[in-house]
Amino acid sequence: MEKVTINISGTKYVLSMATFGQLTELNDSKFLHNAERVSANEYFLERSPIVFGSVHQFLTTGELHQPPHTCPHSFISELEFWGVGICDVQKCCQNSILMAIDERNTLNKFEQYTKNNNNLIYEKCKNMCSTRNMLWVILNEPGYSKLSKVYAVIAGIFVLMSIFVLTAQTHPVFQRKLNVDEWQDYLGDDFGQEDIEAFIDNELYYYDNIADDTPQSQNKTRFHRPFTTVQYLAIIDYVATAFFTLDLMIRFLVCPYKLKFIFDFFNLMDLIALVAVFVHVTIEGILTKERYRASLLDLVLAFQVLRILRFLRMIKRVRGFRVLVYAMRVGFRELMTVAMFVFLAVISFGCIIYFLDNKTRIKHIPDGIYWALITVTTVGYGDIVPGTPQGKFVACICALLGVLLTAVTVPVFVNNFVLYYSHASVLSLQEDIEKNNVQPNGHVIVVKSLPNKNPAYNKTYPVSD
Repeated sequence: MEKVTINISGTKYVLSMATFGQLTELNDSKFLHNAERVSANEYFLERSPIVFGSVHQFLTTGELHQPPHTCPHSFISELEFWGVGICDVQKCCQNSILMAIDERNTLNKFEQYTKNNNNLIYEKCKNMCSTRNMLWVILNEPGYSKLSKVYAVIAGIFVLMSIFVLTAQTHPVFQRKLNVDEWQDYLGDDFGQEDIEAFIDNELYYYDNIADDTPQSQNKTRFHRPFTTVQYLAIIDYVATAFFTLDLMIRFLVCPYKLKFIFDFFNLMDLIALVAVFVHVTIEGILTKERYRASLLDLVLAFQVLRILRFLRMIKRVRGFRVLVYAMRVGFRELMTVAMFVFLAVISFGCIIYFLDNKTRIKHIPDGIYWALITVTTVGYGDIVPGTPQGKFVACICALLGVLLTAVTVPVFVNNFVLYYSHASVLSLQEDIEKNNVQPNGHVIVVKSLPNKNPAYNKTYPVSD
C-alpha cells in the first residue's frame, strides 16, 4: 500500500493515501504550495509538529484536541493553515480556546484604551504656542514635569483647605457669637440698640400658646441663638475659591479643544462646586439673615465636596486607577445584573419580613426594605431585628443569600482587574524597553530580533547611568 511522508520540521508522519487525500481536501491542497518536495512521496514543511499531530489524529479518529502546553492562539493559527476550523475542536478543548480568543480581544481593546485617551488634545497641542502648551501640561498633567508636580501639590493643598472649611464651620469650636452689627443685620430695623444689647447679655426664651392657669415657666423654650463662623475660616474659603476660579479659567483659555474641556467630567464637577459657592454668597448678600442661621441654603455648600474629586484628576494617569475605571466600564452589565438581583432580593425580603414578623419592630414595609438591604449587603447595623421565629428564619435565608451574592460576584471583578492590571504592567514594561532598552530594575537587556526584520540582531545594550 502506497504511503506519503510528511516531514514537519524534522518530525516525520507517514500517511496513507486516503489520509493524505483528506488532508489535501481540508485546504484545497494549499499547504502543498508551501511545502518542499523532497521525493515523490515526501514533503517537508516548517510548521509545528505538535499541532500537526493533533491534525493527523483528527484525520484518523475524527477527534481534534489541543495539545498540552500549547498556546491557544498558536494552535488556532496552525489549524487555519491546515484548513481546520475551531468548530471541529472537541468541547473539552474548545472552551479554553474560545476563552483565550475572548481574552485576547478584551486585552486588545484595553490596550487601545490605554494608549492615549487624549489623542485629540495632544494633537492640538502641537499647533499651539509654547507658552500655552506649557501651561496646559502643567495644569493638567501632574506627572509630566517637576513644575507640574509642584502645582498638583498646591492644588491638593487648596482642595484640603476647602474641605476643611466646609467641615470645620459646622463645629462649635469654629463658631462665634454675633456682635452688635451682626445682630442688627439678623434682627432688622424693628429692634433698637437696647434690645440688641439685651439679646447679647441675656438668655432668651419664647412661650407656647397656653391657658391662663398654666405657669409660663413650665412651657418656655430656650431661643436658639444665631451664630457665624470665625473670620479666618471665611478668609481661607475666599482664597480657595479665588484659586479654583483662576485655575478653571486659565485651563479653559489654554485648552486646545474647548468642547472636550466643557464636557469633561472633572471640569463639570469643578464648575458645579464653584457655582454653588457663588450662588451661596449672592443669596447671603441679598438675604443678610441667611448668614447667621441654618437653612436649606446650606445644602448648596454641600456641592463643594465635589472638589475632592480633584484628587482623582491627579491620579488619572496612575496605572491602577486607569485599570479600575476600565474594569468598571467593561463590567457595567455585570454590575447592573448584580444590582438587579440585590433590588429583587431587598424588595422580596422586605415585604416577607413585614408580614411574618412582629409589627412592633418592623412597623411598615419601608422599614422591612431597609432591614433587607442592610442584611443582604452583609452590613448588619442591628437597629432593626426580627423577633419571631419565622422572622429569624427569613433573616437567616436573607443573610445567606447576601453572602452568596458577594462570593459569586466579587471574584469576577477581581479577576478582571488582575487581568487588566497585569497586561497594563506588561505594556508599561514594553514602553520602557522601547524607549530606553533597559529593564525597570536596571539590569542589562539583550534585544534579539529576526535578522530579516531588524538589523539590531543579538545586540547588547548596557544600562546607562
